[in-house]
Amino acid sequence: MEDGRIASDVLEEPLFEARSLLTEDLYGRFARAHLKLTGGGRAMLLLCALLFAAGTFLLVLDLRYSEGRHEVRGTALTMMGCSLVMGFVAYVLPRQNARSVIRSASGFVDQPYTLRFYEEEYAEKNALGEWRTAYASLYKVVETDRLILLYHNKTRADILEKTDFTKGSPEDLIAYLRTYPDISYKRLKV
Repeated sequence: MEDGRIASDVLEEPLFEARSLLTEDLYGRFARAHLKLTGGGRAMLLLCALLFAAGTFLLVLDLRYSEGRHEVRGTALTMMGCSLVMGFVAYVLPRQNARSVIRSASGFVDQPYTLRFYEEEYAEKNALGEWRTAYASLYKVVETDRLILLYHNKTRADILEKTDFTKGSPEDLIAYLRTYPDISYKRLKV
């Protein structure tokens, strides 16, 4: 497969194992962690704040010094209104996208999945089939208080809930994955 995954055939004894269900709640927690990891629209919110501040400044200047001519009041109010709309869009759009992804995964949500970790790769078994992913092909490992996210690229990740380990511990898995120098690691407070 083109994303570093290969079809799984024979499975040896895993070092670590986690079994879970991909629920809307679990995916929602992944989406929140992903938003925090990617900045969650912070640049857009900063631009909105600057636009609102500039509009407020122009409005104050217009009210204070215009002597009834209202030279820039419309521009100031437009800037402030646009900043509010942009801020709303920057906040709502990523969250709406997460909801639409869950709705599109109808055959996948509330289905069991298992991740088994071996020496050089891990195997994922879910409603769509079973695949192996070499650790060397992982883009990043992200850890939160309750999740471990194994990113294949900037947007796609396998989700492990720390409480779902049936073999080994989440701390030992993280320590094992951190021995691979090409995998970047990030700890998030979410």
